Amino acid sequence: METYRKELHTVSTPLSGYVQLILFNELIEEAQKDNILLKMEVRVGSFSYWGP
Repeated sequence: METYRKELHTVSTPLSGYVQLILFNELIEEAQKDNILLKMEVRVGSFSYWGP
């Protein structure tokens, strides 16, 4: 797991608001193509604050 933490990239939002949709199938397909590990820290209905 430490190997993955070295290459950790955080994705932030340019606006605050509620998460309305997450395209899980598309995310999983792209992650498999690129051989990456995803960690979701929000879910549909979560409020996301603007910022890095």
